[in-house]
Amino acid sequence: MVKPLGFRTEDRWLKRAGLDYWEGVDVSFIDDLEAYLEQTTSPFYFFSSKAKHYYTEVSYPSDAILIFGSETDGLPPLFREKWPSQFVKLPMMPGKRCLNLATSAGIAVYEAWRQNGFVQGDP
Repeated sequence: MVKPLGFRTEDRWLKRAGLDYWEGVDVSFIDDLEAYLEQTTSPFYFFSSKAKHYYTEVSYPSDAILIFGSETDGLPPLFREKWPSQFVKLPMMPGKRCLNLATSAGIAVYEAWRQNGFVQGDP
């Protein structure tokens, strides 16, 4: 999770939303996403309605990093300027609003997991 967060992670409602899965989640916090991405050796992908290629056109290795912006503001333009080839999109019906963050993340994570044979622990 990239700081600053728009919510508190110790919130009991957040943990309730995770139900039985919360204990199995390895949560880490990043203070500067740009610096983090510059030093990582893992491939990363930004999900944005402004991308040219669909998320299904990417082969996701098990260590891929999937990055989503906020529902209200999306991703900072800096990332699209710096890493345009790393942007992918989910298809949308013409004239409709974007999918919410939870739905978008679920679609992307399951596609990456499917590509990796639904192996437990991946992605």
